[in-house]
Amino acid sequence: MLKKMLFRIAKSPFMGKVVGRAFQYCPWAIPVKKVYCSKEVLAFHHPSPSYTNHLILSPRKAIRNLQQLGSEQFVEYFARIMDAAMDICAKHAAYQEGFVLVANGGKKQEVQQVHFHMFSNHQMVNGFSEQTAAENVFVSNGVLSMQEHSEWETHYVLRPAADDAQDKETYLCSALHCIQILDEEFDIVNKGYSFLFQYGGQAAEWDRPVFHVVAGKRRR
Repeated sequence: MLKKMLFRIAKSPFMGKVVGRAFQYCPWAIPVKKVYCSKEVLAFHHPSPSYTNHLILSPRKAIRNLQQLGSEQFVEYFARIMDAAMDICAKHAAYQEGFVLVANGGKKQEVQQVHFHMFSNHQMVNGFSEQTAAENVFVSNGVLSMQEHSEWETHYVLRPAADDAQDKETYLCSALHCIQILDEEFDIVNKGYSFLFQYGGQAAEWDRPVFHVVAGKRRR
């Protein structure tokens, strides 16, 4: 009951920065069941889970949203969140056959401290054929390509642009910058959107992560 009450309080606009500071300086005092804690990332069981094996992963820094997370100052925290998800997956069998890692933005972001949901036994997006949608390249900048998908009203797939491995933080930063591009074109911040990575159990998916940005209603 206490956890759920504190979670409701955390949704107020003022409390976002307070939550970030608490994660940064006194994670030991937060009444949640922790599964991972490093200098950069805190992961714990969601106090009001909506999915199977539902965790919250957050940077231990006051970072309000995904756009701010994508800045050069903070993008390292995104890389550490990806590393934390990998570590959790390696240590907990429940995630090893697949999981979703997703952050909500704009009107869909309830707590004004950037955080990712990690859960299993769910599929938010279907498979994507790069060949099928090759003509629908929206952005290609040498670091990544962004291609249109048709599963949601606004749905774009972000993937490394070349076979050669890119610097991880450069790629992650570029992926988050695509949110601004899509907002200018489709007003996704005002509508609310989700930024997600869906792991299917293959090690190669860690090395070259593919992200999806979805907004609006699901078409199928």
